Amino acid sequence: MTGERSPAPGRRRRAPRPALDVALIAVGFAAALAIRSLFLFWMRDHNNLLSWRIVVGVLEGGADLYADTHHRYNYSPLWAGVLWLLSGARRAGWTLNQAVAVFLVVVDAATAALLARIVWRRTASRVRALASALLFFANPVSAIVSGSLGRSTTSPSFSSFSRWLSPRSGRPREERRSPR
Repeated sequence: MTGERSPAPGRRRRAPRPALDVALIAVGFAAALAIRSLFLFWMRDHNNLLSWRIVVGVLEGGADLYADTHHRYNYSPLWAGVLWLLSGARRAGWTLNQAVAVFLVVVDAATAALLARIVWRRTASRVRALASALLFFANPVSAIVSGSLGRSTTSPSFSSFSRWLSPRSGRPREERRSPR
């Protein structure tokens, strides 16, 4: 017995169609990106965005990040630097809200690409890798949270997934030793 399941009685096994599968996944990514883009127009102000605008003003004025925000800013200095860089998008006519949302979509896309690479290395299947990345990128919770609310849910995922790319854990299944 090879461990493969045989098709149900009366049903034939589907022939592999990787080109069609990849095309359908590409359409899925385009749809997910379109939905995420629509959320840019619906982003509304919330406490974090108000705090981030204050931080950008403090940094542009050359003042102390934590002392001059009256204990309102409770993020890392790295995020303050990212906010300061994103505030430069005003020259292109973008609001800080939009720049943050686009940045978070880029982070989500990078996390999806990292996930695809992990799955590809572990399964040696391009279609499974791309489908896994699509499931992550099209996740409605992530799309709503990062797109319309301007909050990040994927930064922890990105750092967690990156651990799986270590040389020891990233080999495809066929190359790993049997436990026996």
